[in-house]
Amino acid sequence: MAKKILDTVHETAKGLHKAGVMDTKTMHEFDALCLTPVKKLRSQPGGIRRVPEHQPVDSAEMGTRPEKA
Repeated sequence: MAKKILDTVHETAKGLHKAGVMDTKTMHEFDALCLTPVKKLRSQPGGIRRVPEHQPVDSAEMGTRPEKA
């Protein structure tokens, strides 16, 4: 419910900005209110490992497909 209200308020703010009634700084503040929160990522066990340059790596191990020539 709150998201729907915020979406409506944001649409109204965009209209006011387009009409010249609201300044850009205030519009940016409304935009910031409507952004989706960023979730902090945690590293996975094992994480990323470095492979020595001399060690060949299989494409399946890297989770990729080999390029076709």
